[in-house]
Amino acid sequence: MLLAAALCGPLAGQLRAQDAPAPATAAPLGNPSKTPVSILPEPDPNAPQEPAPDTSIAVGELAAPGIDRLGLVSTARGGFAPNLWAGTDPGVLKQILPLFPARVSSVAQRRMAQNLLLSPGAPPSGEPVAPEPMPTAPDADAASDASPPPEAPKFSGETLDAATLLHARVQNLIAMGDWADAVALIELVPVDQVTDSLRRIRADAELASDHLSAACAEAQAALQASSDVYWQELQVFCQLATGQSGAAALGLDLLREQKHDSPAFFWAVDLLQGGRKPAPAAVMSLSPLTYAMLQKAAVTLPPALAKAADPITMSMVARIPTTDEGAAGDKPITDPARRDRRRKAVEARIVLAEQAVAVGSLDPEVLRGLYRGLDLKQETDLPLLTKVAPEDIRGRALLFQSALTQTVPIARAEVITRAVELARLDGGEKGPNLTVVGRTYAAMLGEMEATGEMVWFAGTAARALLAAGETQKAKAWLDLVHSMSLNNQEANAVADGLWPIERLLSPAPGPMPAGAVRSWAVTVPEVMREAHRETLLNLFIAVGDEVSPGDFPQALAAGSADQGGSSARPAVMNGLTLAARGKRVGEVAALSLIALGEEGPAGVSTGTLQKVLESLMAVGRDADARALAVETALIHGL
Repeated sequence: MLLAAALCGPLAGQLRAQDAPAPATAAPLGNPSKTPVSILPEPDPNAPQEPAPDTSIAVGELAAPGIDRLGLVSTARGGFAPNLWAGTDPGVLKQILPLFPARVSSVAQRRMAQNLLLSPGAPPSGEPVAPEPMPTAPDADAASDASPPPEAPKFSGETLDAATLLHARVQNLIAMGDWADAVALIELVPVDQVTDSLRRIRADAELASDHLSAACAEAQAALQASSDVYWQELQVFCQLATGQSGAAALGLDLLREQKHDSPAFFWAVDLLQGGRKPAPAAVMSLSPLTYAMLQKAAVTLPPALAKAADPITMSMVARIPTTDEGAAGDKPITDPARRDRRRKAVEARIVLAEQAVAVGSLDPEVLRGLYRGLDLKQETDLPLLTKVAPEDIRGRALLFQSALTQTVPIARAEVITRAVELARLDGGEKGPNLTVVGRTYAAMLGEMEATGEMVWFAGTAARALLAAGETQKAKAWLDLVHSMSLNNQEANAVADGLWPIERLLSPAPGPMPAGAVRSWAVTVPEVMREAHRETLLNLFIAVGDEVSPGDFPQALAAGSADQGGSSARPAVMNGLTLAARGKRVGEVAALSLIALGEEGPAGVSTGTLQKVLESLMAVGRDADARALAVETALIHGL
């Protein structure tokens, strides 16, 4: 493993050189205060000297980088060290990689998954790493000194090669709907090592991203070396899309001669050729190829196909109108019943888009477009902005449209505040949670200036941006609060309310400031105070903060917070314990993702979340643990 680490280490910086900090300039000679202090032992003058190195220049070709050294994220940007799988049993890694959740509705969890999958690293060697012997006291007796060192754990004997690990990394990215990163990772693979499976994933990604010409070029190259019928289907589509009807007809005849059974493909071909046959009953989901063909045919989607569960299908379906909505350019609907069906169809697609944004597989701009496109002019029963309910889809669109039309920053801030508070109070139970709302309004918030007259809005803006993963943009609002809190009572109240979030976000040395918990509690409605207090106690302890029992007396005595949520299986919890003890960083991160599952940090039980956070802290992934803790606090309304 030392060899793998030595090989992988330099490459992590080479792949993303722009991520690395600028090299330090040399200190001026003769200035002791600027001279770095070495932590290495002084060399032994009596030790035998190594022969002088050969300084002649060797001429030859550089070998292509190994697949195990391919990655897109450096450690400076939150990535993992190249030896992330050191000490992990290959058999265990084979079991846990397919268990990664696909519908990751947590920004922090998704980012950790991406960093894990995009970091360069060699697969585990298959050789256990022996635990370090326990240190003995200086006065220990000879019998103690003679005790045998602890034995290394027994491994399964299985192996895992770099190509298989790379393919699993790409597959997990695709399952999450992260086409862009999957393609970028495949692009790093040497041409002679790109498998047909990786080539097909790349073509699917281009189709799902509406890059037809790139997908067609991929098919043209693949047909020369592959017999996969997928490439024949894609070639037929490319020919139809470019007006080569004769060549497409030949390709279709060949597929029929081969008795190729693909109802979705032939249905989509009929649509491209001007037919309007209903979707076959066997077509229950959309592949990227079918999606691209429907997009090219400019047809609406059968309502039965608009029910999607996986992130890939959700993101594609959300971009295609359904039959009940009608196609662009249709005449205005005068029949009340048809108008009602259309409204319900649009609302259903909005909900689907919100879910796709939640799992990170859809650009929030698509959701913004749906909110903007919902025609509310003919609605006579719209609620007041202050009366919008969490489950009211039209109300959410109304809030967004109202915020968009405001030209006065304070007026816009008031509307956004209502949308954010709605999500905070609901916690994602009846409507989208704060991460979705934060992503939806992040563009507007990014355009707003953090000025003194807006300090009352700083807490709302900071929470929404942090929930959306926009930490740097949130910092401007946090800085505004700090700069004004000493002399402004309103800013001081906002600072008290934000104190727990900031404490979780950035480690602070020493115990909590005296009275900080009491000052924060004043800003919380009494009905929610004790539940929030216990949530904070759990999170602070999990990230290793110095908590005094006196700061949380009621929480320690009563245990008032809701302990619900799903719990990870005992095997996963035990795996986390063992991996954390062995400092197996990649294994801890992978098992943490599995333990959090699709519910995410705000949806799992308190015990599961604490175990995940403590395990991540134990192996040095403090930033991941704190990001998960902050997100949990925000979604729970803190």
